Amino acid sequence: MTVYADPPSDYRTRFEADAIPYMRQMYPAALRLTRDRCDAEDLIQETFARAYRKFDQFTPGTNLRAWLYCIMSRTFLGMCRSRSRRPAEVLAAELHDPADDRAGLVPASRSAEALALDSVSDSAIMRALGELPMQFKTVIYLADVEGYQYADIADMMGTPLGTVMSRIHRGRQMLRARLRPAVAAAPEAPGAEAVPIAA
Repeated sequence: MTVYADPPSDYRTRFEADAIPYMRQMYPAALRLTRDRCDAEDLIQETFARAYRKFDQFTPGTNLRAWLYCIMSRTFLGMCRSRSRRPAEVLAAELHDPADDRAGLVPASRSAEALALDSVSDSAIMRALGELPMQFKTVIYLADVEGYQYADIADMMGTPLGTVMSRIHRGRQMLRARLRPAVAAAPEAPGAEAVPIAA
């Protein structure tokens, strides 16, 4: 078991003042990466725990948000790698028919936030984005949804700027190809002009 020494108190106050406010902003990105509320919360918790331990390595005056997103993306990739190495788990409760236990129960209501997140994630664009390979999905998300500059994305992902630009270009091409059938099948709104999708 590794025991970490507490960072100096000025790091703690700086971390609480500067980094903690980004926690809410980063949750939607974690939710899109993990596609599960509990896993997103775990990812955020692990990201901020790692950021706190390494906060002495952060250079004040640089982009703290990009530094935190870099930690989150690397943590997520590490979690994916470790999950792929583990054998499949089956809970004992899944071995019998759960309908027998809940025959007379009313299903629990869902929060408005959960319903809104489901409707956003069920859009054709988000489904198409979710189908892209991980390296393209990540750069498209960071550039087009979060609004990061290409150089910031390159720093976060630890890849050359040209690679990021190439992945964004190819990712957008793949996204257009996946959305083209949905756009062609969608009924045109009255009075709306058709906007062609560039090839």
